[in-house]
Amino acid sequence: MSQIAQPLNLYNAAGSRPASIIARAAALVVLASRIRRERNQLAGMTDDALADIGISRSDANREAARELFDIPAPRKHRLGL
Repeated sequence: MSQIAQPLNLYNAAGSRPASIIARAAALVVLASRIRRERNQLAGMTDDALADIGISRSDANREAARELFDIPAPRKHRLGL
């Protein structure tokens, strides 16, 4: 069930210039989808599993209820978004 997400690459093949606006938009959609999946997994965890990682049920539900494109700034920043 757990998968390791591959990093998104927003640079051209030479690694020098940022990718096009279309590539950046696609990367944002992929990132939002990954975060949505993580939030859904968090919401599906048992109370005992949440307690093991120090998160309350209300915190998990609040995180799961966030909007699709409500992406934490550090994760957007890593992609240069």
